[in-house]
Amino acid sequence: MPAKEHAHDLWDAWAFAAMEAEIALRAWKQAAHTLKASAFATYRAALDREEQAAAALAARLAPQLEAA
Repeated sequence: MPAKEHAHDLWDAWAFAAMEAEIALRAWKQAAHTLKASAFATYRAALDREEQAAAALAARLAPQLEAA
């Protein structure tokens, strides 16, 4: 797979993870009191996935940014 496509795939993964985290945050804010703990756990898991996707994208782009 060409490097440019690979970076694009990583960006897509990060963008989807960020959207998922945003949706989970809204769900946590709107959850009924009895569901808050579960909704928070879901939100934290989504944040972890977004963080991992962002780190993978940053690691892939770092050599390109340093060369520029």
